[in-house]
Amino acid sequence: MYILVSNENYVILGNATFKLRIAFVTESIAQITFTKDKPFKFSHSLIVTNQRCFTDYNFSETALNFIIETTALKLVVSKEYGAISYFDQNGKRLLQEPERGGKWLTGKTVYNSVVKNSARSASNNNVDAKHCSMMSRDVFEAKLELVFDENEAIFGFGSHEEGYGNMRGKRCQLYQHSRKIAIPYFVSTLGYGVLLDCCSLITFHDDALGSYLWADVVDELDFYFIYGGKFDSVTRGYHELTGRVPLFPKWAFGYTYTIEGTL
Repeated sequence: MYILVSNENYVILGNATFKLRIAFVTESIAQITFTKDKPFKFSHSLIVTNQRCFTDYNFSETALNFIIETTALKLVVSKEYGAISYFDQNGKRLLQEPERGGKWLTGKTVYNSVVKNSARSASNNNVDAKHCSMMSRDVFEAKLELVFDENEAIFGFGSHEEGYGNMRGKRCQLYQHSRKIAIPYFVSTLGYGVLLDCCSLITFHDDALGSYLWADVVDELDFYFIYGGKFDSVTRGYHELTGRVPLFPKWAFGYTYTIEGTL
């Protein structure tokens, strides 16, 4: 059973094992952070540049749920399992997590080799293994389960060789490759987007048995729910988080003609 831990600038809910933080960047963008047996991380994100904190929200609770709402969004959180449902300002449900909670963290340890400068041979630049040390840190595998509307279409996740448009009923692995561009973000025809703040391998899976995002290595599960109603507004919210995107210079467009003439 989740209880209220704090309600100062953002809401923190918790039970004996997990902590769930709900914060807002704007009235239309909610940040959801989930951790297990450790405090929240307050380090710089490699994806999100906007560190603003929107505090004009209302918090209330019923016997079964916590309710956090702004003028644009309403989040309903189950007290029993911490499952979140997202609604627009008119009460239309946009997205939800399964009743059992939908957010999972599995602890593991990752290792990487650290090479001292003195380990390299001046003659051939080879590395002497005797001068290497092994570093480790405790992390999580993360899984976020989602329940989509039956008639909803999903687009995004970057550029991939499979050539999919609508991602419903599909499976996609997000990793950087010469012919792949991985972006942990999708948009919905219901007028919202989800950005996962994660730089590791990610898998998106959607079939009759369920839908989820799985991340290989995270310090905590951290994602953003962006509501806009229309696609342009959702994209504006994405840019609000990740920064302004400049246009390419005119010469980068090649020999492109318009009605008025050349670029």
